[in-house]
Amino acid sequence: MHTWDLAAALHRSTGALDPTPAEHGLAFMQANLTDDNRGPAFGSEQPAPQGADAYQRLAAFAGRSV
Repeated sequence: MHTWDLAAALHRSTGALDPTPAEHGLAFMQANLTDDNRGPAFGSEQPAPQGADAYQRLAAFAGRSV
């Protein structure tokens, strides 16, 4: 998650990064993060753009506007 946040803040792409960490993070969050326990750090799931990379899909699931 922090990888996407940092890349977004620096106006950098995450497309060339190894997708494995983001895929694992997304799987974990999908299994454990519910609407009831999102807290202030995670907004409601947002739509990921078509063709989004793993980091963008993770960010969208965590409530970031991608």
